[in-house]
Amino acid sequence: MKKVLFICVIFIATHTLAQTFTKKADFPGGTRHKMMSVALGTKVYVGAGQDSNGVLFNDFWQYESTTNTWTKKNDIPFTVRRNVSAIVINGTIYAGFGWDGTTTLSDWWMYNSSSDTWVQKASLTAAGRYWSGLGEWNGEGYLVCGGSGQSGSFAEYKDVWKYSPTTNTWTAQPNFSGIARNGSFCQIIGNKLYFGLGASASTQTFRSDVFKYNLSTQTWSAIAPLPASANIPVVDGHCTWSANYGGKIILMNINLDAPTLAEHNHIYIYDTSASSWTRYPIANTASFRLWGISAQTGSKAYAGLGFEDNSGTWYTDMWEVNLASLATSVEDANPYLSKINIFRTSSAIQTQIPQAVFDQNGTLTLDIFTTEGKNIGHYQLQENKTIDITILAAANYIYQLKSAKAPLKSGFILLQ
Repeated sequence: MKKVLFICVIFIATHTLAQTFTKKADFPGGTRHKMMSVALGTKVYVGAGQDSNGVLFNDFWQYESTTNTWTKKNDIPFTVRRNVSAIVINGTIYAGFGWDGTTTLSDWWMYNSSSDTWVQKASLTAAGRYWSGLGEWNGEGYLVCGGSGQSGSFAEYKDVWKYSPTTNTWTAQPNFSGIARNGSFCQIIGNKLYFGLGASASTQTFRSDVFKYNLSTQTWSAIAPLPASANIPVVDGHCTWSANYGGKIILMNINLDAPTLAEHNHIYIYDTSASSWTRYPIANTASFRLWGISAQTGSKAYAGLGFEDNSGTWYTDMWEVNLASLATSVEDANPYLSKINIFRTSSAIQTQIPQAVFDQNGTLTLDIFTTEGKNIGHYQLQENKTIDITILAAANYIYQLKSAKAPLKSGFILLQ
């Protein structure tokens, strides 16, 4: 009877997860990727980018979620381009940068949604770039880890800039502490900016590390990497969709070096209060794609367009993601992952794992790594396990909990 009940719970939760992603009206502007996308109120704005024929655009479109309709707006008065960065600051859209097919750009524009007009603002007082991270905090915009430049050859930047709409000025911030990259996710929760993954354009080396920037103290620190799957030793690559809800960061559409397409549809959630990532298998029912729409307004986020490089499929679809439903349905579909608790006491690492996790996954192991990736401990677990850590030096450590099937959870343990 318990087994039947469990199957029913999984079926209902999976059905609920599918309902979390709602198909909306297709984008009328044709195939598109590497466009700008940003949400404001009940509207999503999409513009510029590149189509399946390699044509660059500077058009601008508005999606109204209350009527499920698209409307073409005035073109953006800059040169056609892709990889444009966009952000909402104090209820106003700002956009700029990108690549026009020849060079990377540094111009910056403000959009008045009431009059459907653009006004050019102060250009970034640094080199032009594309695939930069952007976040808003305290009424100012943060351009994070400047992305890459391409004007005959590649250049990569570690500089960080703050844009003030009040003074229309850019101010340099402390440089990013990691390796320069582009195509990273960027999310701000409270006074913390979370930034990671991505790639180095010049070497096409994908990155797996993730960082946290304290906007109040202007300091960088590393956080735990994402838990990989059974077939992927480490999660790295561009992250082309991200959102945050309820103190959690949600990532999907990461271009993993995975042997099966299904593995690209995993969703990764970082709990900022627990400093841990959880991997939820095959939870992206909108289907994996690269460089599509990634926009959020409140508890609603949007995904769509882009292309899937394994099959060469280009998309024109649009999906609405209910973040409140997503956060609960992925846990309901995997009812015991959220109940796993791994923490430190004064002299030990303590694990609290429901028996049902063992029933589903068999033997579980816990590995402890230094932040440089060296494995310094491998432990087979029972339902509750205490691991002596008195021999470990005061430092940050990474843990990964896994079964024979796949990793389940990863996080940071601070010993000091």
